[in-house]
Amino acid sequence: MSNKNSDINVMWFGTSAAYEKELLPIRFPLYRGILGHRVFIINQKSQVDFDKIKNLNDLQSMVGGQGIGWSDVDILEYSGLKQEQASYDNLFKMIDR
Repeated sequence: MSNKNSDINVMWFGTSAAYEKELLPIRFPLYRGILGHRVFIINQKSQVDFDKIKNLNDLQSMVGGQGIGWSDVDILEYSGLKQEQASYDNLFKMIDR
């Protein structure tokens, strides 16, 4: 990503340390929807398992789902939280199964 010789002066995408070194982030959820927040979306049948989670160690036994290439993947995996990557639409199908 380079900001040199570009007609584009505003872009919308996830951030990373490399991007923020080169560009100025403006943290604003453009759609003001769920994508601007970090929440769990789970299958209702899994609620009992999530009710048992009391700390990070408990959560590390689960596998999360993230969009392909999302910057959150590296952050979560660095914290010991295993992630599966899929297209946005397929994430909901995975949860449903």
